[in-house]
Amino acid sequence: MGNYNGEYESYYAKILQRKREQNPYAAYGVQEPHSRENGISGINNINSNFLTRRIMQELLGVLCLTAFAIVCKTVSTPETTIAYKYAKDIVNNNIDYSKFVDPKIAGYVSSLDFKDTASIRDKLEDSIETFKANITGGKTLKEKSKESFVSPVKGTINAELSSKQKDKALIIEVKENTEVMAPNGGTIKKTGEDKDNGAFVLIDHGDGIESKCSGIKEVSVKEGDKVEKGQFLGKSTTVKSLNKACIIFSLNYMGEDKDPKDYVTFD
Repeated sequence: MGNYNGEYESYYAKILQRKREQNPYAAYGVQEPHSRENGISGINNINSNFLTRRIMQELLGVLCLTAFAIVCKTVSTPETTIAYKYAKDIVNNNIDYSKFVDPKIAGYVSSLDFKDTASIRDKLEDSIETFKANITGGKTLKEKSKESFVSPVKGTINAELSSKQKDKALIIEVKENTEVMAPNGGTIKKTGEDKDNGAFVLIDHGDGIESKCSGIKEVSVKEGDKVEKGQFLGKSTTVKSLNKACIIFSLNYMGEDKDPKDYVTFD
């Protein structure tokens, strides 16, 4: 029995020795740490590799969603409009990298100013539209819109006041009681009253384009009505927020505010 116990203890000791000699980091592609400092370095290397892979996965996902959103925006149907808005919301969500990186780095990233992002995106979309037009021999959306859209009123664009509008709207100065016309054919999506800008009419023109005229009185249309280009919508009135008679004309494409001058022909 004594010999048996001795052999068992010897066998068990050899197993423990092999475990101590085994590199516990081999599965992660990290060399065996020969010191505490090397061990910490190896662990940091694992975290760094994980962070790199995670960021690459996030960026790849955003790239795919962005490409999908642009495709949906180029091919405009009610279904792709919904899909585009949904994808855009996901892309625009902030990714919380503070969970993975040093707080100082996270703070620096969050402080960056991306004011030019929208203009870069617009230029990319214009390039895609131009490329599609060249391939099909057709015209870009802006070119087609300029041929069919007209100003809702005959007046003077106030450049100074227009530049202050958050939704890129144009302030068109007119005389009181000037007739306001539909800039193009479409369906009345909504009518209502703004506290500061007066009554408004929102028209869905199809192809993802909507226009809005504010500062109207005696509105002659209602939600769901079909209107033709140049159809009477109402009369201009004094806009309280600006203290002058004018029409506030805004336009959006696929849910994004656009400069009406890029889509509408003004005399």
